[in-house]
Amino acid sequence: MGINLQEIYLRDDIPCGSAACRKCVQSSPRLPTDVSHYLIPDANALLKFWEVLDLPQVTAVIYLASVIREVQVRSNQRNWRRLRSLFLDKRRQNFYYDDEHSIYTWLLCNESSKGGIECIAGWLYEHLEGAMPIIVVTGSAFSSVDPQGYALAKDFEKCLSFGPSPSDREAVMVLNAAEYFSHFWSHDASVTELCSSLIQSEIDMTIYSEDTVIDEQSRATSHKDFIYKEHLSANAIEEGTANGDLRIGIFHASKYTPDEGFVRPSNKGEASLLEILVPGRKLQNRALHGDLVAVHVFVSGNAEKQKSVELDDGSIDGETLNVAQNGSSHYGVHESLNLVGDDEEEHENHPVTVKHGVIKGEIVGIIQRAQRDYVACLDETEEVAVSVFNSRRQEQLLCVPMDQRIPLVRVASRQRSQLLGQRFVIRIDGWDSRSKLPRGHVARILGPIGDINAENMALLVENDINISPFSSASLQELPEDTEEHPWVIPEEEYSRRRDLRFLHRACSIDPPGSRDVDDVLSICELPDNFLEVGVHIADVSYFVKQDSLLDLEARSRGTTVYLVGSTYHMLPPILSENLCSLREGKDRLAVSVIWTVDPDNDFEVLDVWSGRTIIRSRHQMSYAQAQAILDGQPLCEGWEIDGGPGHLAQLQSDLRNLATFSQLETIFQNPLTDSAILSRITRCLGAIKYRVIF
Repeated sequence: MGINLQEIYLRDDIPCGSAACRKCVQSSPRLPTDVSHYLIPDANALLKFWEVLDLPQVTAVIYLASVIREVQVRSNQRNWRRLRSLFLDKRRQNFYYDDEHSIYTWLLCNESSKGGIECIAGWLYEHLEGAMPIIVVTGSAFSSVDPQGYALAKDFEKCLSFGPSPSDREAVMVLNAAEYFSHFWSHDASVTELCSSLIQSEIDMTIYSEDTVIDEQSRATSHKDFIYKEHLSANAIEEGTANGDLRIGIFHASKYTPDEGFVRPSNKGEASLLEILVPGRKLQNRALHGDLVAVHVFVSGNAEKQKSVELDDGSIDGETLNVAQNGSSHYGVHESLNLVGDDEEEHENHPVTVKHGVIKGEIVGIIQRAQRDYVACLDETEEVAVSVFNSRRQEQLLCVPMDQRIPLVRVASRQRSQLLGQRFVIRIDGWDSRSKLPRGHVARILGPIGDINAENMALLVENDINISPFSSASLQELPEDTEEHPWVIPEEEYSRRRDLRFLHRACSIDPPGSRDVDDVLSICELPDNFLEVGVHIADVSYFVKQDSLLDLEARSRGTTVYLVGSTYHMLPPILSENLCSLREGKDRLAVSVIWTVDPDNDFEVLDVWSGRTIIRSRHQMSYAQAQAILDGQPLCEGWEIDGGPGHLAQLQSDLRNLATFSQLETIFQNPLTDSAILSRITRCLGAIKYRVIF
């Protein structure tokens, strides 16, 4: 028997991450002090309840390196990326503690007979001098409270409930997830309901696993028990990919005929536009749109070399037939639950071949699920059943996803009455080979079907748009701008930037009522009848530093999203609607590109300058208003230009010069415009071209 040796470097200066600590030297503690306790989940709790821990209101969580290492081994790549954000995202008030290299926690875990997280929790409680209670959350079905497990260098008293005052806080607690979330988060329905759904999903999976063990022998002798083929193992997929028998790619279900889909292979070292058609649910073998799958391609040729697939006709129960006949009128989709599909019926018990240049195949393994949230509602038959036979008992409910490419999903929920007539978010947990439909759980309820807020939220969820509140830590990076202390441009910026406020006549053109004005155009007359044409965007980088918490918030959102009646900003409103909005009459910081042109010579570009500036927009116009001014039409009430007819005539001339300049193709080919800043700004130059119809 061999002996594995591991060299570990232990340190005594690893900070605990708590702002309540008086011992550690730490530059920016992540764990807050305005909470009732700190939370330490074990690996099972993290794997099973990460969706709850991912909620923005769940903070002050300590993730141990030993736990994270175990989680990484037990989770797939996509899950691992999501889990990493729980402790790596600086916006969250959570902390990653390296217990495997801290001399204190390493010795405790290796010298204690109990070992593990309880010892670390006890040490941390003592390290903080009792300033903050500690709760260990396990993913087990029952609580594992054991007072002897907290014995460290000093004896800890038995676990006590947290008292109302610091003097009552005697030790740590160990609770399972159900106990913890039901007791400490009973005031937050979004937490408790999601936790309940996850627990029920886990129970269903356990029951299925037990049934699988019981029926294993009988199922092995009865192929009809299987609706779908079993997926290949990871080793089999790797071997098949290596010898060329399998292709790897993303499965794309058809939006209009979900029973058809295709896979575009992307094997290592292979760049191909080949598309493999996968017709019918049987050949798709439980793959969902967006999954990374392994595909076996059917070989064309003579009958001897031809590979065929026998399609089991698999009986469909009465309930499924009822669903197939009735469908769901909430979306006007899923009118038929055709598990085999028209194409498969045509080829049932016949070889599937390449015809007319179409390559067909079947999915034999799912490498990685495209885990995402789906908006759904109850199927009509389920709604009738809930209305007539309302019950609090656990039921399997049939849900209709909004995305037509996703099949009906069965969820187990005690929220029967709450789901009636509602849009809600579901997450798919798995799809067993004996089941016609995938199973999932309800994550949260959006609102009544047809309600404008619920429908807007459904659109956001379906398009994976992040509208979570800005974290409190990121908001602390914002500058102060109040009536008592308004923000002003610092004096040093005037010496660092080109001041265009009184030289360039700047204006903006945006939709009516816009508050986030991110670009303006300007004109400045020079001697010899030359013009300076400027394009300016707000200098957001002055307020949002690279890799700051605000930068991370902006990256996670990507853009500002506009819906009817609501706007979801990429940055907090103090920036997007104020300090980084180039509003009329306000001094603002900008990044600019300025062309020097000769209007008498077809706007020939004579020079280009780019850099940071200070500007002041003189006119903030709507599309129709700018069009009317450009055309010399009478202005509607509220469109008047301050300064009288002279200013109006000047603005009309500026708009015409900008319109003419924006139509010149040479400005995009001039070598003087080859600038990194220009690549970000030239899109704004199309403002006149696309917003004003000549």
